[in-house]
Amino acid sequence: MGLGTGPDGTPFAAGVYQFEVVAKSNDEVVAQIPVETYSTVNEVRLDYGRTILVLDGGVNVASDWVTALRDGNG
Repeated sequence: MGLGTGPDGTPFAAGVYQFEVVAKSNDEVVAQIPVETYSTVNEVRLDYGRTILVLDGGVNVASDWVTALRDGNG
């Protein structure tokens, strides 16, 4: 399976995806944990009193959802 393709090699549709890790024990789901990802911040704005980050692909994220920032130059 390649990057951006399904198990049969068919490319996924363009869009925004979210990922999670699903832990199972004896075929029973015991935990579902969102996977943290990184993206480039293109804009930060104040929207109705909330700080919003605009990421690559036009995704808007509330600043209180952000857990880390790093310098993109390094």
